[in-house]
Amino acid sequence: KSYPLEKKRAALTISQVDDWFELLSKIIQENNLQDRPAQIFNSDESGMADNIGYSKVIVHRQTSNAYRIQGGSGKSYVSVMFCASATGFLLPPFVIYKAKRLFTDWCIGGPPNTVFETSKNGWMETTLFRKWFEHLFLEQAKHLPRPLLLIIDGHGSHFDVETLKLAVEHQV
Repeated sequence: KSYPLEKKRAALTISQVDDWFELLSKIIQENNLQDRPAQIFNSDESGMADNIGYSKVIVHRQTSNAYRIQGGSGKSYVSVMFCASATGFLLPPFVIYKAKRLFTDWCIGGPPNTVFETSKNGWMETTLFRKWFEHLFLEQAKHLPRPLLLIIDGHGSHFDVETLKLAVEHQV
């Protein structure tokens, strides 16, 4: 089977990965977070489509996964924002359905305190990310000493003036 892989991810080089880890190490040291894993968080969304469209391919027998490069992000229908600290503490998921309104049946089950939202395409939007940051991340991390390090990707929905002001105000 082949799996979709975005063009920009397929173009990533070892040098870029090394540079990223050097920058991460520098930020951790500058903020004295080396021995404070509870103050370091990583967050990302995962999209789940209703029709992924896997196809069979022929690959070398030692290949564990075959990827197919695609133009878009592949995210549709439902996105889930996950976040965990370096200690393994998991924040409740933030689920975004592709819909105009949220149905109560969609919110039954799942981990305690899961937050459910909607957007027109099921993707993260700036206002939803701000809501996640303010009402879920900051709320769950309010008891922790500062500063906090939140590692997120560079998606445009994660950056707006109001969210950045909140981050500075709360030493994130």
